[in-house]
Parts: sequence; structure tokens; C-alpha cells
Amino acid sequence: MSPACPSGVDSRLSGRTRARLAAAIAAAALVVGACRGAPPTAPATPVTLTIGLAQPAEAGGANAGLARLAALLASAQLVATGPDGRPLPALAERWERSTDARTWRFVLRPGLSCHDGSPITSAEVQRSLEIDNRAAQGSLVPGLRDIDRIEAPAPDVVVVRLRQPSALLLDALAQVPILGGPDASQGTGPFRLESQTAQGAVLRGFGGFYLGRPAIARVNLRPYPTPRTAWNAMLRGEVDFLHEVAPESAEFVRAASDVQAFSFLRPYAHVVGFNLRHPVLARREVRLALNRAIDRRFVIARALGGRGVPATGLVWPQHWTFDPSLVPDAFDPAAAMRALDAAGLPVRRAAGPGGAPPARFRFTCLVASGFPRYESFALVVQKALLDIGVDMALEPVPLRELQTRLAAGRFDAYLLEMLAGQGLNWPYWFWHSSDAGGSPWLRSGYTAADAALDRVRGAADDEAFRAAVHAFQRTLLEDPPGIFLCWRETARAVRRRFVVPGDTDRDFVNTIWRWRLAPGSRAS
Repeated sequence: MSPACPSGVDSRLSGRTRARLAAAIAAAALVVGACRGAPPTAPATPVTLTIGLAQPAEAGGANAGLARLAALLASAQLVATGPDGRPLPALAERWERSTDARTWRFVLRPGLSCHDGSPITSAEVQRSLEIDNRAAQGSLVPGLRDIDRIEAPAPDVVVVRLRQPSALLLDALAQVPILGGPDASQGTGPFRLESQTAQGAVLRGFGGFYLGRPAIARVNLRPYPTPRTAWNAMLRGEVDFLHEVAPESAEFVRAASDVQAFSFLRPYAHVVGFNLRHPVLARREVRLALNRAIDRRFVIARALGGRGVPATGLVWPQHWTFDPSLVPDAFDPAAAMRALDAAGLPVRRAAGPGGAPPARFRFTCLVASGFPRYESFALVVQKALLDIGVDMALEPVPLRELQTRLAAGRFDAYLLEMLAGQGLNWPYWFWHSSDAGGSPWLRSGYTAADAALDRVRGAADDEAFRAAVHAFQRTLLEDPPGIFLCWRETARAVRRRFVVPGDTDRDFVNTIWRWRLAPGSRAS
């Protein structure tokens, strides 16, 4: 969830684990496949890049997104995840798996170093992974839960031994930043954090980065209270890179002669999720009927100005296992009403004088207050359900209260943007019921996907993994935990004085280390 999922997941982790996974949560939504090109040549004059981020006060605390971006730019992982969910080499240049899939051997690149200049060997990798692996099982990324022990038999070799095979391991390792130095606080990424205050952060290019020294010598991160103020700062020439363009500003950005805009789908799905402990929402035929009442393309048009694609579940549509043939039943409000009639839910008048309109049943949907986009989605869905005789009352609550209530199971329904990432760890986390009665983040009572997700986690090869993901997709359609609405398109804006390499129809924040000045442009 755009601010909600990262901060929501963050809030239920223990302190040190939360800090170490801050970069991982942001990185789950980023494409890393394009970062393996030749290192850029640094210009004679040091180059500064200023990034503007909109930081609403409600979005998980002051400068939460800025802190996550700073951590992302300063971090590197043992392995990376490509845009299609396939693993890629990172600090480890190669790996191999035993025939029983319970032992993984990773070989590190030569000459690795962290930001204080100290070497990164298998001992630092072992320490980083072990610290994360000491957290409570329910607080671990699912792919880390099967780790039995981690060994460092040679300076350049790390061995991970599992209690049972886990097809989620590599994706999970791509979310754990490797740290070094005497106090295990030194990063290994392309930029070194120099300072961070309420007014922003400063990072310096790291010459020892394993893929080469960045062409950009300094990165300034500046927070702004709203997307509009961030855009105005770009117009005034104060910002080189607008981290996210507000929908109402997208056309202005594209019309600006000195700015280039890049659009892509975020790996987050807007979801109206249900609590299956609700006596009516617990019924599968009711949830299927509510799904038929929603015209997803109309929702995208009204709430996002047409910038999005319909969602069929929480599997990233660009993942190599995604099956595009699995789609929800067509929008058909008449069929939805017939199904609710057959379920014994006719339209009834409310008891007592005045007040609520006639309805088949009523429930309350939590909506994070202070986020106009969520409110827009909620109003469109509310109207669609009212058209079939279902009264969805909206309850705006502060984001932190919403997170607390989801974790405690004190809700009928909620509307949020839910993180999928490029892999299957986050879908497993949200929709598997194994963690003490439900996810420590979301207790919804949903159990229908457990068998398919167990198959995903234990898949022995690509064929079995693809079949398991297919079963999970089908389960979310045939026994839905809510209404999956859409994947939102977002945009970033960059001044033309910078050349952005790689595949720019995907998120490209991770390629900042490769950016360079356009010919004829001044360094600062």
C-alpha cells in the first residue's frame, strides 16, 4: 500500500529488524534488472542530483518515504530481483542449490567493500542474514522462515541451510540489505548517507560500489508537504527529479519542454479487503456477487483518470508465472443481484424511522483519512454496491489506527493499496493464515489460499512453481478475500539535463547510479 503498506508492515516489526528491512520494503517495488550495465564515466565537475518527494503528514510519520529512499540508495543485497521476478546476481555473483533443495551455496564477487572501506566477506553477509533471521517467525519475510543456519566456510562463500525447501528464498534474500563495518551499520550500495534531518538528506557517491562509481557525486533528498508543492519546486528549478508526479500534474509535466516524464505500473494493487468473520461477508457466494458489481475499468477512469489496469489478484502481472487468462467474471450488476437474491439477501428497509436506505445488508469499510485517492476509490465502490442494494458505510480513520485495527481484526472491510512486489513473498504474507491466527499485519480470517501458497513455498522447480502460482491466482478469483480493483500507473519526472538509461517503462530509481549529464549540460 503506497504509504499504507510499507508503514503498516514496518510498524509491526521489531526495532532492529524494522530498520534493516526499511530499504527492503521500498526495494520490493523497484526494478533492479537494468542496473548491470557498464559503470558511467564520472565528469570532471561533480554532479548533484536533487530529488523532491511529497511527504504527507499522514503517510506513516514525518519523512518516512524519504528515509526509505535514502536507505534504498545506500543498500545492496546478496541477490537482486528482476522486473519479471527472476533472481539476478548482486553481491553474490553466482549460486547453486543442492539436489534436495535444502542447501544453497553463494559465491561473492571479489573486492567487495562497504561505505567505511572495510571489506565485505562471507562473515558480514552471515551476520546480516542472521540478525534478520533472529526475529519472531511471524515477523520474517516468508522466504526467510525456513532458514536453519547460515555458514561462512570461506571468505567468499556463504552457505544457507534450510529446514525444508523454499522457493521463496531468493526473493526474500533480495529484500535483506547487507551491512558491514564494526557495528554492522555501514551500507554497501551506490550512495553513502552523509546526513539526514527533518529538512532532508544528503548522500555521496560511493567509489567502492561493486558495479562502479556513480557518475552523480551528490544526491539531495528534499521533502515537500504535497505533490503540488513538489511540482512547483521543479518548475522553479529547485528539483531535478520528482519522485512521484501527482495525477493532476501529469499533463503539465509532459508539456514542459525541459522535463521528461516516465510512466509505469506500481507493484501495488488497490484492494477492498473483507473480514471473513463478518456473518455475511464470510459467504463465498456473496463475495463473488460483490465482485460482479464492480466495473474495474470505470473505477480506473473515475479514480485514476484512466491511469491503471484492472487487477485480478495480488500476483504481479509482469511476473514470469502470471497467467493473464485468469480473469474475474465480467461486470454484470444484474447477475450480482440475482446471486444475492438466491443467497437469501433481498432488499430490506432499515428498521426505525428515516436514516439508512433499503439494503440487502450493511457493512463498514475503513478508509485511511487524508488520502484523497483512497476516498475517490471508496466513493466509486460505494456507489456501485449501493446500485445492487448493498450499503457500504465509509469510516475514515487515521492511517495508524487503521493499521492497528487490521492487525487486531477489528473491521468489516478496508480499502488500501497493497504491496505485491515482483515476487511472491508479500502475497504469501498477506493471504496465508498460518501466523498465529492470521498475518501479524492483517487478521481477516481468510484461509482459502493456504494450500496453494504452501505449494508456492515448497515448489521444487520452475514447473511446480508456475503451477502453484496458477493455483493461487485461481483461488483468489474463485474464493476472493475481497475485491481486487486495479494496479495504479504512476509517473516520475526528470529534467532533461540528465540522461536516464535502461528500460524507463519500469521503475528506474535503482538506476540513479548510472545517470549522467546530457551533453552540453552543466554539472550543478
